Amino acid sequence: MGGSRINLLSSKFIVETNIGTFGSIIQQFSHYPWLEPKGYNMEPGLTNVSLQKILSVNPDIIFVQTYSSGKTTLSEQLKNNKIWQQLKAVQNNNVHEIEQLWHYANGTRMIGLTLDKLMPIVYPEFLQVK
Repeated sequence: MGGSRINLLSSKFIVETNIGTFGSIIQQFSHYPWLEPKGYNMEPGLTNVSLQKILSVNPDIIFVQTYSSGKTTLSEQLKNNKIWQQLKAVQNNNVHEIEQLWHYANGTRMIGLTLDKLMPIVYPEFLQVK
């Protein structure tokens, strides 16, 4: 999920769907619940969802991307939100801020870099961080 203070005010957060770069990679080796909706969408590969919708999925891991240039991350801005606090990933300290550079390309090099970052988080028992 991603967003800025505007998303906090609107209570809708940007989530990459299964056809976005990140979603299409991670769905290859893990359950990825965010499918591309039919009909209107903000742009292919992205959709807006509420925290309530995220809670209905209640993911084990949440990757967060902060879109504003401020010093406070989106996950830090959400820390006092009652719905955010109910999320399993939040309760288990399994929320990971990711760099915006992950979305600057689509080639095989970017896929490799993304997997190098993701796999130790998703499957820490099988992979050791170098």
